Amino acid sequence: MSEETMESKIDFGNLQFHESLGEGGFGSVNRVTFKTPYNGYTEAAAKSVIDFRKEEVEILSKLSHPHVVNLIGFYQNGPVKIIILEHATGGSLHGYLSDESKPLPDDLKRKWIREAALGIQYLHANKCLHRDIKANNCLLFEGNILKLCDFGLARETDHSVTMSSQKGTYQYMAPELINTSDSNLAFYSRYADIYAYGMLVLEIYTRKRPFHGMEYAYVVFQVGEGKLQPTIPRDCPTDLAVLMRQCWHLNPRQRPSIDIVLEVMESMQGLSNETSSHQSPSSRSRVGYRDEAVLTTQPLQDPVKAKRIACCPNGDVVIGALSKIYILSGESNQTARVTCIIPVAPTIWSIAVSPQGHIVTVDGSRKVKVFDKRGEVLHDLSTLMGDEGLRSQVEPTCIAVDKEGRILVADSWKDVLTVHSFPGGEVMSKIKRRIHSIHSTIAVNSRSQILHHFRSTGSVYSQVAAIDYSGHEVFSFIPKIDEKLTMGKKVRPRGIVCDAYDNIYIIVKVVVGFVSFENTGHLHKYSPTGGYLGCLAKGLYKPCGLAITTDGSALKIADHKSILTYSL
Repeated sequence: MSEETMESKIDFGNLQFHESLGEGGFGSVNRVTFKTPYNGYTEAAAKSVIDFRKEEVEILSKLSHPHVVNLIGFYQNGPVKIIILEHATGGSLHGYLSDESKPLPDDLKRKWIREAALGIQYLHANKCLHRDIKANNCLLFEGNILKLCDFGLARETDHSVTMSSQKGTYQYMAPELINTSDSNLAFYSRYADIYAYGMLVLEIYTRKRPFHGMEYAYVVFQVGEGKLQPTIPRDCPTDLAVLMRQCWHLNPRQRPSIDIVLEVMESMQGLSNETSSHQSPSSRSRVGYRDEAVLTTQPLQDPVKAKRIACCPNGDVVIGALSKIYILSGESNQTARVTCIIPVAPTIWSIAVSPQGHIVTVDGSRKVKVFDKRGEVLHDLSTLMGDEGLRSQVEPTCIAVDKEGRILVADSWKDVLTVHSFPGGEVMSKIKRRIHSIHSTIAVNSRSQILHHFRSTGSVYSQVAAIDYSGHEVFSFIPKIDEKLTMGKKVRPRGIVCDAYDNIYIIVKVVVGFVSFENTGHLHKYSPTGGYLGCLAKGLYKPCGLAITTDGSALKIADHKSILTYSL
C-alpha cells in the first residue's frame, strides 16, 4: 500500500491536538479531535513519530479485530509522521495495574488474559509477529475491553524474522533473543511472543512488571543463560502458574502455540463459554468442562469382567477381560452387546486401537499383538523386542497408538519406550524412560507428547509426566486426591487419555498392596499443560481402564461390571 493511498483515507486538515496521553522513545501520543463529513467531531489518539516505519501503518491497515487497536489513518506534518488510532478511554493496561486504588477481581484478570491471547491469536493467524507484548502496549476501552497496540516493532512473516536483540523490552525478552552467537542479531519467532505473553499474564496477576526491583544487567545475563524466571506467587491459581511456566520454557518449540493457550483459557474455571466470532475454528474446544456432563452406566453381560477399554473409530468398544477380548456394539442400548470374542493369553495388561481400527494388546505372557477387526493376528511385536529365549528380560506393560498410527510399547524391565511403525511393526526408535511398574499407563496427545501416568516405588500418590519423542520431559504434575482417602493406602494409576485439544483425563483408584478398595475411583480433568480443572466423577466402583471416543464426545470407563460413559 502506498503512502499516498493511506494518507488519502481521511482529511486531517482540521485536526486539533489536546492533552498528552503518553510519551516514549518513539515520540508522543495526544488526544485529538477532527471533523468528519457525517459524524461531526471524532475523538482519536495521534501517535507522532519521527523514526517512522512504514510497516507499522501497513500492518495496522490490514488488521481488524475486537482485541487489536484500529487504525483510522495517518498524515505527515513536516518531518513528523502522525498515526491516528482509536482513542482508549481507559488508558493503558499498565496504568490501570499501577493504580492500586483500582479494583482487580479475579474475573477481570482472567478476562484480560484471555482477550490478550485472542488478539495475539489473530495476529499469528495473519502471519504477524508483535515483538513487544507488555502491559504498556495493551489499551483499555469502554467495558474494560483490552486491545493490543503499538506495532512499531511488528513484522509480517510466516515463521521467524531476524532483528536486533536490543529491541523490545528486556523484562519480556525470551532467552533466545538474548543468548545469541551474534550480539547484534536474534531470530524472533512467534514463540518469543508466547514468552512475552506469559510475562504479561504474570504482570496482570501481580500488578507488577516481571523481575520487579532487579537490575537490568543481572536480569539480561541470567535470562539469557536460562537461569532465571520470575517468581510466581504462592496464591496464584494452578492453571495460571502452569500456563506461565509453559510459556517461559527455555526451548521455544516446547512453548504452547497461542491456539493451545486459548484452549487452556477456555477450560479455565470461571471463564465464560462464549466464543468470539473472530476465533479460528482450530481454537474452539468441543470438549470442555461443563457442569451438565453426565455419567451413564451400561451393564455388561456375564461373565465379562471389564479390566481394560479402548474405543474404535466406528464407535464400537473393545474390552480386555481376563483371557478374552470383547468387541461391543457402539449402540447406546441398555446392555452392552458382544459382537466378537477374541481368545488371548491370561490377563490383559493394556489395550489400544489404531486409527485404522486394529486392536493392539499386551497380555500376561509378555506378548504384544496386533489384531484386525475380525480377531486375526496381524503382527506379534514381541519378536521385535527381544529374542524368545530372553522373554524373562522383557516386560511390556502398557501401550498407546499415536495419531500417525505408530505403536508405543512401554517396557518396565528395560525402562524404555519403543516406537514401532505400522503395519510393519519395526522398531523406529527407543526412548529411555523409567516405566516404574505394570500399573503405568501412557497416551499421546496431538503435539506428539507422550503422557506417562505412573506411581513410583515408595510414593503414595500417582504422577503424570509429559515427554517428547526424544525423551525430554516437557512438564509434570501430581494428580489431586483427598488426603484422608489415602491415609495408609496408595493411589494407583488406572488410565490416561487426551482429547483432540490436548486436555488430559485420568483415572485413579485407592489400593492397599494389591487389594483395591471399592468405590474409591476418581476421574479427573487437567489442562493441556497439567493445570487441575476438576474432579469429574468420584466413588467409582473398580475402574480399571479409560478411553475416549474418536469423535471426542465421551469418555468410556471400564468398571468391572459396567461400562461407564461420561458425556463431554
